[in-house]
Amino acid sequence: MMRLFKKNKDIGLGWKDIRLSQLQEIHTLPEYDDKIDLMVNVLSILLDKDPSDIEDMLVTDLLVEYNRWEFLKEQPKEELIPIVKHNGKKYGIIELDKMTLGQYGDIEEYLSDGNIFDNIHKVLSVIYLPVKKYNRLTHKYEVEEYSPSTEREDMFKELTMDILYPTILFFCRIVSHYIVGLQHSLVGKKEKELMEMISQQEEV
Repeated sequence: MMRLFKKNKDIGLGWKDIRLSQLQEIHTLPEYDDKIDLMVNVLSILLDKDPSDIEDMLVTDLLVEYNRWEFLKEQPKEELIPIVKHNGKKYGIIELDKMTLGQYGDIEEYLSDGNIFDNIHKVLSVIYLPVKKYNRLTHKYEVEEYSPSTEREDMFKELTMDILYPTILFFCRIVSHYIVGLQHSLVGKKEKELMEMISQQEEV
Protein backbone atom coordinates (compact mmCIF):
# COMPACT_ATOMS: atom_id res chain seq x y z
CA MET A 1 0.00 0.00 0.00
CA MET A 2 1.15 3.52 -0.74
CA ARG A 3 1.52 6.10 2.00
CA LEU A 4 -0.33 8.98 0.36
CA PHE A 5 -0.73 11.19 3.39
CA LYS A 6 1.69 12.19 6.07
CA LYS A 7 0.54 11.67 9.61
CA ASN A 8 -0.73 15.03 10.79
CA LYS A 9 -2.43 14.14 14.03
CA ASP A 10 -1.29 17.35 15.68
CA ILE A 11 -3.15 19.53 13.19
CA GLY A 12 -6.50 20.45 14.75
CA LEU A 13 -9.53 20.22 12.53
CA GLY A 14 -12.89 21.85 13.11
CA TRP A 15 -16.07 23.02 11.43
CA LYS A 16 -13.98 25.61 9.57
CA ASP A 17 -12.55 22.75 7.48
CA ILE A 18 -15.87 21.52 6.08
CA ARG A 19 -18.02 23.11 3.41
CA LEU A 20 -21.80 22.79 3.50
CA SER A 21 -21.70 20.92 0.18
CA GLN A 22 -19.41 18.29 1.70
CA LEU A 23 -21.69 17.71 4.66
CA GLN A 24 -24.66 17.46 2.32
CA GLU A 25 -22.82 14.87 0.24
CA ILE A 26 -21.97 12.84 3.35
CA HIS A 27 -25.62 13.05 4.34
CA THR A 28 -26.60 11.25 1.11
CA LEU A 29 -24.24 8.31 1.62
CA PRO A 30 -25.97 4.94 2.06
CA GLU A 31 -25.53 2.76 5.11
CA TYR A 32 -22.48 0.52 4.87
CA ASP A 33 -22.17 -2.92 6.45
CA ASP A 34 -18.39 -2.55 6.45
CA LYS A 35 -17.08 0.33 8.57
CA ILE A 36 -13.97 0.60 6.39
CA ASP A 37 -16.17 1.30 3.35
CA LEU A 38 -17.85 4.07 5.33
CA MET A 39 -14.49 5.55 6.32
CA VAL A 40 -13.22 5.45 2.74
CA ASN A 41 -16.26 7.24 1.32
CA VAL A 42 -16.49 9.82 4.09
CA LEU A 43 -12.77 10.66 3.85
CA SER A 44 -12.92 10.89 0.07
CA ILE A 45 -15.52 13.66 0.51
CA LEU A 46 -13.78 15.44 3.38
CA LEU A 47 -10.37 15.35 1.67
CA ASP A 48 -11.71 16.05 -1.84
CA LYS A 49 -10.05 12.91 -3.16
CA ASP A 50 -11.14 9.93 -5.21
CA PRO A 51 -12.16 6.88 -3.12
CA SER A 52 -9.45 4.87 -4.89
CA ASP A 53 -6.83 7.25 -3.44
CA ILE A 54 -8.18 6.65 0.05
CA GLU A 55 -8.14 2.90 -0.51
CA ASP A 56 -4.40 3.15 -1.22
CA MET A 57 -3.75 4.48 2.28
CA LEU A 58 -2.23 2.29 4.94
CA VAL A 59 -4.92 1.12 7.35
CA THR A 60 -3.12 2.80 10.24
CA ASP A 61 -3.03 6.10 8.35
CA LEU A 62 -6.70 5.77 7.43
CA LEU A 63 -7.67 5.30 11.07
CA VAL A 64 -5.55 8.25 12.18
CA GLU A 65 -7.03 10.48 9.49
CA TYR A 66 -10.60 9.40 10.24
CA ASN A 67 -10.15 10.06 13.96
CA ARG A 68 -9.13 13.63 13.19
CA TRP A 69 -12.76 14.27 12.22
CA GLU A 70 -14.21 13.03 15.51
CA PHE A 71 -15.59 16.50 16.20
CA LEU A 72 -18.31 15.75 13.63
CA LYS A 73 -20.07 13.75 16.32
CA GLU A 74 -20.36 16.85 18.48
CA GLN A 75 -22.99 19.51 17.98
CA PRO A 76 -21.61 23.02 17.64
CA LYS A 77 -22.86 25.89 19.74
CA GLU A 78 -25.98 27.64 18.54
CA GLU A 79 -25.00 31.20 17.76
CA LEU A 80 -26.73 33.68 15.55
CA ILE A 81 -24.31 34.95 12.90
CA PRO A 82 -26.02 38.00 11.38
CA ILE A 83 -23.56 38.66 8.55
CA VAL A 84 -21.57 36.29 6.36
CA LYS A 85 -19.03 37.29 3.74
CA HIS A 86 -18.11 35.79 0.40
CA ASN A 87 -15.71 37.27 -2.15
CA GLY A 88 -15.76 40.59 -0.31
CA LYS A 89 -19.57 40.89 -0.34
CA LYS A 90 -21.70 40.90 2.81
CA TYR A 91 -24.94 38.99 3.24
CA GLY A 92 -27.15 39.85 6.21
CA ILE A 93 -29.90 37.92 7.93
CA ILE A 94 -33.32 39.42 7.43
CA GLU A 95 -35.77 40.26 10.18
CA LEU A 96 -38.21 37.37 10.18
CA ASP A 97 -41.20 39.55 11.02
CA LYS A 98 -40.52 41.50 7.82
CA MET A 99 -40.43 38.48 5.52
CA THR A 100 -42.69 38.59 2.48
CA LEU A 101 -45.21 35.90 1.59
CA GLY A 102 -42.93 35.06 -1.33
CA GLN A 103 -40.08 34.30 1.07
CA TYR A 104 -42.31 32.21 3.31
CA GLY A 105 -43.61 30.36 0.27
CA ASP A 106 -40.14 29.58 -1.04
CA ILE A 107 -38.93 28.34 2.36
CA GLU A 108 -42.04 26.21 2.77
CA GLU A 109 -41.40 24.69 -0.66
CA TYR A 110 -37.77 23.90 0.23
CA LEU A 111 -38.88 22.21 3.45
CA SER A 112 -41.93 20.46 2.00
CA ASP A 113 -40.26 17.16 1.07
CA GLY A 114 -39.02 16.70 4.63
CA ASN A 115 -35.39 16.53 3.48
CA ILE A 116 -34.40 19.80 5.07
CA PHE A 117 -30.63 19.40 5.03
CA ASP A 118 -30.43 18.76 1.27
CA ASN A 119 -32.16 22.09 0.63
CA ILE A 120 -30.72 24.12 3.49
CA HIS A 121 -28.51 26.15 1.13
CA LYS A 122 -31.73 27.32 -0.57
CA VAL A 123 -33.25 28.29 2.77
CA LEU A 124 -30.10 30.24 3.63
CA SER A 125 -30.36 32.09 0.31
CA VAL A 126 -33.79 33.32 1.41
CA ILE A 127 -32.89 34.47 4.92
CA TYR A 128 -29.48 35.93 4.01
CA LEU A 129 -29.69 38.76 1.48
CA PRO A 130 -27.03 41.05 0.01
CA VAL A 131 -26.26 44.00 2.28
CA LYS A 132 -26.80 47.37 0.59
CA LYS A 133 -26.02 49.61 3.59
CA TYR A 134 -23.77 48.88 6.57
CA ASN A 135 -22.85 51.10 9.52
CA ARG A 136 -19.44 50.15 10.87
CA LEU A 137 -20.06 51.95 14.17
CA THR A 138 -23.45 50.44 15.06
CA HIS A 139 -23.11 47.30 12.91
CA LYS A 140 -26.63 47.92 11.70
CA TYR A 141 -27.39 47.12 8.09
CA GLU A 142 -30.03 47.10 5.38
CA VAL A 143 -30.47 44.28 2.90
CA GLU A 144 -31.67 44.29 -0.68
CA GLU A 145 -35.19 43.23 -1.56
CA TYR A 146 -35.64 39.50 -1.85
CA SER A 147 -35.25 37.86 -5.21
CA PRO A 148 -34.56 34.12 -5.69
CA SER A 149 -31.00 33.49 -6.81
CA THR A 150 -29.42 30.18 -7.78
CA GLU A 151 -26.05 31.93 -7.64
CA ARG A 152 -26.66 32.79 -3.98
CA GLU A 153 -27.81 29.23 -3.29
CA ASP A 154 -24.60 27.80 -4.76
CA MET A 155 -22.55 30.32 -2.81
CA PHE A 156 -23.90 29.03 0.50
CA LYS A 157 -22.99 25.47 -0.44
CA GLU A 158 -19.34 26.54 -0.55
CA LEU A 159 -19.26 28.36 2.79
CA THR A 160 -17.74 26.54 5.73
CA MET A 161 -19.69 25.03 8.57
CA ASP A 162 -18.09 27.07 11.34
CA ILE A 163 -20.07 29.97 9.86
CA LEU A 164 -23.23 28.17 8.81
CA TYR A 165 -23.88 25.32 11.22
CA PRO A 166 -24.79 27.42 14.28
CA THR A 167 -27.08 29.57 12.17
CA ILE A 168 -28.64 26.52 10.49
CA LEU A 169 -29.48 24.99 13.86
CA PHE A 170 -30.88 28.25 15.16
CA PHE A 171 -32.89 29.30 12.12
CA CYS A 172 -34.29 25.89 11.22
CA ARG A 173 -36.28 26.08 14.46
CA ILE A 174 -37.21 29.74 14.12
CA VAL A 175 -38.21 29.58 10.45
CA SER A 176 -40.24 26.41 10.98
CA HIS A 177 -42.03 28.12 13.88
CA TYR A 178 -42.85 31.16 11.76
CA ILE A 179 -44.15 29.05 8.88
CA VAL A 180 -46.41 27.06 11.18
CA GLY A 181 -47.60 30.29 12.78
CA LEU A 182 -48.34 31.82 9.39
CA GLN A 183 -50.25 28.74 8.27
CA HIS A 184 -52.37 28.78 11.41
CA SER A 185 -53.00 32.49 10.96
CA LEU A 186 -54.16 32.06 7.36
CA VAL A 187 -56.31 29.05 8.20
CA GLY A 188 -57.87 30.91 11.13
CA LYS A 189 -58.70 33.86 8.88
CA LYS A 190 -60.40 31.60 6.32
CA GLU A 191 -62.41 29.84 9.04
CA LYS A 192 -63.55 33.20 10.42
CA GLU A 193 -64.67 34.37 6.96
CA LEU A 194 -66.53 31.10 6.42
CA MET A 195 -68.32 31.39 9.77
CA GLU A 196 -69.34 34.97 8.95
CA MET A 197 -70.78 33.83 5.59
CA ILE A 198 -72.76 31.03 7.28
CA SER A 199 -74.05 33.45 9.91
CA GLN A 200 -75.22 35.93 7.26
CA GLN A 201 -77.05 33.18 5.35
CA GLU A 202 -78.84 32.02 8.51
CA GLU A 203 -80.04 35.57 9.18
CA VAL A 204 -81.55 35.73 5.67
